[in-house]
Amino acid sequence: MSQELQRQHNKMPNAYSIIARLQELYGERSRSARYEISKSIFRAKMSAGGSVGDHVLKMISWMDKLNELDAPMHQYLQIDAILQSLPDSYGGFISNFYMNKIECTPAELMNMLITA
Repeated sequence: MSQELQRQHNKMPNAYSIIARLQELYGERSRSARYEISKSIFRAKMSAGGSVGDHVLKMISWMDKLNELDAPMHQYLQIDAILQSLPDSYGGFISNFYMNKIECTPAELMNMLITA
């Protein structure tokens, strides 16, 4: 926290009051950040021939940022978003994934995709 913000909040009774005040001041930025991150996730498309590991890591990092902004995505939605962002060449993998009702985390999915 900058010295100016510390000075402004110095007389507040507890940390909760400080957090509430900061949310009032800067909450709109969080909303904008959530929008931009979710837009990146839902519009993501891996380029054909690109590194699937790098692509999925980027998507996982965006999902982690949403979680930090108190807007977590359900794990099933995370998996769906990652699979939908893959090029058509992964169609067989995606069909097999859903036909076999595979349950996994995004990190485990990344390892499966790298292996495939």
